[in-house]
Amino acid sequence: MGKRIIGVILILLFIVLSYKYANALELHSILSPLIQHPVWLITGLFLYGSSFF
Repeated sequence: MGKRIIGVILILLFIVLSYKYANALELHSILSPLIQHPVWLITGLFLYGSSFF
């Protein structure tokens, strides 16, 4: 349970810091291909996750 809370806090911290310090247009241009092609996002998450097993 504690690890899950820490994970959520880190994700929220990433979002807040990205919003505060990153250029919104640059961030959108980086993330938009992942939204348009979710297979790449799922594949990347799967490969990253499987590297721990």
